[in-house]
Formats: sequence, C-alpha cells, structure tokens
Amino acid sequence: MLGVGTDLRCCRLKGGTPNLRATVIAFGPGLVILGVMIKTEKPPVDVELKRRIQELIDYKGGGFNQENVADIIENALKILSDVEDSGDVRVIQTAVRELRYAFKLFAPYSASRKVTIFGSARTQPTRTEYQQSVDFGRKIAEAGFMVITGAGGGIMQAGHEGAGADPAEIQHAKLREAHGLTRPRR
Repeated sequence: MLGVGTDLRCCRLKGGTPNLRATVIAFGPGLVILGVMIKTEKPPVDVELKRRIQELIDYKGGGFNQENVADIIENALKILSDVEDSGDVRVIQTAVRELRYAFKLFAPYSASRKVTIFGSARTQPTRTEYQQSVDFGRKIAEAGFMVITGAGGGIMQAGHEGAGADPAEIQHAKLREAHGLTRPRR
C-alpha cells in the first residue's frame, strides 16, 4: 500500500544505477513526490589518517565527544579535494566557528528553553508589527522561554522589551559585548 513514509526500493534506474532508495514524501490523485537517495559504496577506512587525527586530539588534551570531533576533522580534510571555491570554504569555516561559539556561549543555559526572534531592524515602535513582537516576547518569556535575538533594533528590540530583563536582557547584553557592539538606545 502506498502512503507517506513508504520506502520503495529499485534495482536499477535508466542507465543501470543500482542501490536506489526512494521514500514517498507526499501523494495524491495523479501525484507522487519521492525523496530519492542513491547509496554509494563507502571508501575504505584510512587507518593512518584516523591514527593521526587521534594523535592530534590527544595532543590537544582530549575532551568531550572525541569520536564525533574526529569525524568533523576527517570531513574538514575532505574539503581539500571536494570544495574548490574559496568562498564556499569560508562559508563552512564561518558556520563551524559560529556554531562552536554559540554552543559554548549558551552552555550555561542548556536547561532553558529558547526562542529566537529575528526581523527588520528598521521597524519603528509605532508599527503594528513592533507591538506584536513586544507582546510575543512578553508571552513567550512568561511561558518560561529565554528570548534570543540578533541584538538589533526594530523587531528584535521589541522582542526584548516584551521579554524583560531576566534572563533575555542579560543574554542580549552578553552577545552585544562579545561582538564589541554598544547598547541600543531605547
């Protein structure tokens, strides 16, 4: 029976591609949308590379999640042959740096639920959208969420106004200070 989530396995596609797996994403009268993945053979394990990566991790003193970090290092090295454009590599580099920093910054708040508010920094306090963001920030903070924004004006400032100073305003100040920004005028 065909339904959402049904796995379809095919032996060969046109051209003889083996190991194709498709999953039904949606269907209706005369329409089936499939998510398709072609399984490829994994390259053999490079034992010497794994040894050197482990040696590097040991040199840095080890730490948390060593197997996952080793995998990140191995995949980073694959960029040398897989991604030619330096702009694309900078996007990956920046994403990894910012994710690492964000996890470190928010580690003390790991038990807190969080919501992020982003929007136009040019939205004026007289606009309906600004007041809606103030109301949303207040309601979501009352529900126990930490409010996090891009530390800008407009919609983001409105979200913080609604949330109040605890703990959202404190985090807002830390983020701005960490990036060398001054406090917005109210």
